[in-house]
Amino acid sequence: MNYYRKLKGRIGQKTKGLTCENRLRQNDIFICMEYEWLIKKENAIFVDLGFGRYPTTTIETYRRLSIINPNIKVIGVEIDTERLLEAKRYEQRNVEFKLGGFNLPLKKDEFATIIRCYNVLRQYPEEDFEPSTKTLCHYITDDGIIIEGTSDQYGRLTVFNIFGRSGDNIVKHGLAFGTNFNSAFYPRDFQSVLPKNYIQHITPGEWIYQFFDDWTASYYRAMSLKIPSERQLFYETAIILHNEYGYNIAKSKRLLRRGFLIVKQNGGVKKCC
Repeated sequence: MNYYRKLKGRIGQKTKGLTCENRLRQNDIFICMEYEWLIKKENAIFVDLGFGRYPTTTIETYRRLSIINPNIKVIGVEIDTERLLEAKRYEQRNVEFKLGGFNLPLKKDEFATIIRCYNVLRQYPEEDFEPSTKTLCHYITDDGIIIEGTSDQYGRLTVFNIFGRSGDNIVKHGLAFGTNFNSAFYPRDFQSVLPKNYIQHITPGEWIYQFFDDWTASYYRAMSLKIPSERQLFYETAIILHNEYGYNIAKSKRLLRRGFLIVKQNGGVKKCC
C-alpha cells in the first residue's frame, strides 16, 4: 500500500469539472441512508475525488454528513491547481481541499472511510477504469467503501458502482440506480448515465444489456397494474425484476421508495495491486 503514497506526481487527468448545486444530492442521501454507520465512525474521513471547477458538491456533502457526525472530516481532491486554489477559499472546520489524483494526498497513516469519485472516470478511456479503482482501494479502511458513478447534469438520474476492500482485494458490492422522481420513471433512461465500465457494453450478450431488457419488461408488467404513483411503480418494477427474473435486488422498501434500485453483485474480487 505504501507504494502509491510514495509516488511522485498525480495519477489522473484533468476533466471538464462541470457541476451544479444539488447534482449529487441523491448520492448523498443514499450514503446517509445506507452507510450511516460508516459516517458515525470515530475519525471518519470522506474523500470527494475530482470535485471540479468549484467545490459546490463537496461543501453540500459535508453539510449533509455533518448532521449525522459533526466531527466527520471531508477532503476534496482535485488534480488541477487552479481549481484547488479557488476551492481553498471555501475551507472551514473539518473541510479541506488538496491537490491530487487517484493516488490520494492522504497522510501516511490516514485512510478514508468513504471515497466518492463521481463524473470523473466516465471521461477516461475504459482501460483506465480498473487500475484507477484498484488504486483507490489502497486508501480505504478495511470496512470502507468506494462509490464511483455518473449522474445527469441536474442530478435527476444517477448510476454508481459500490466497491469495498477485503485485505488487498477490491470487491464489487453492487450497482445502484437512483432517481429523484422529478420526471416520469422509465428504466432505459438510466442508460445515459451508466458508469464507464458499463456504458460501452449495452450490446447483446452482455449482462447490462440483458438487465435493461428484463428491467424494461418488469416495468411494462407493473404498468399494466395501473399503479397511481411513480414511486410505487418504481417499487413494484423492482419486485417483479427480483421475483420473475431472479436478480439479487436489495428489497428494502425504504430505499426503493426513495428511488434507489441496488443490484447486489457479490464477488468480482481482484487484487488491488
